[in-house]
Amino acid sequence: MNRYFKILPHQKLKQKYENIYTLVGSMQLFKVFKYSRNMVILKSGNKLCLVNPIRLSAQEEKKLLELGSIHAILKLGRLHSVDLPYYMDRFSPKLWASRKDSFVQAHNYPIDIDLETDPELPFLDLQIYSFKTSKENEAIAFLPKEGGIVLACDAFVNMKKIDPMANWIVKLLSNLLDEPTYIGPNWYKIMRPSKEDFDKVLSFDFDKMIPAHGPILDRGANKKIRQYLDNFF
Repeated sequence: MNRYFKILPHQKLKQKYENIYTLVGSMQLFKVFKYSRNMVILKSGNKLCLVNPIRLSAQEEKKLLELGSIHAILKLGRLHSVDLPYYMDRFSPKLWASRKDSFVQAHNYPIDIDLETDPELPFLDLQIYSFKTSKENEAIAFLPKEGGIVLACDAFVNMKKIDPMANWIVKLLSNLLDEPTYIGPNWYKIMRPSKEDFDKVLSFDFDKMIPAHGPILDRGANKKIRQYLDNFF
């Protein structure tokens, strides 16, 4: 029972767009910091692809499986790993991830599609861009629907001063952030990607961005992020 990361508080599954569902969960770091994280569920026929997977309560997992079978896990970043063992053991999905991912390597999970070499996925016409300059593997996915949607792990966030899952210390620290904050300062400090990687992402024609942290950018995401990056760099 201790093999898997514990189930943390989360909200209910919600349908955001056609065949696209989201769920707001939470994360605890060092038993001190508590903040939100997002999972995205993509549906194609009776098959589901989970992006930034979060382990769910029995009741909410039942609702997830009513949508379809878990066909694949899309692992965009190294740092979102804690719930991967549960899904891999429980459902044996295909794993679409980077061969450089040290968590995947440590657990000897076979990769069905390597994001470093395969920029296109056989699921809803998903396209991948893998960062070339970050210290750890990181990628974004582009979905050519609803005006174009970018799915991000930690490369792009939307950190606000109001986080529904944040505890008091995170709320206090959030007051130090600019609003909006589209690049997580701690992630950037660790990974140190260059501007060229972000410029490559902006070459995708997208109107929306669904991050792993923070609310969805529902409109004008490319323009908003471009303006932010011009000031950031």
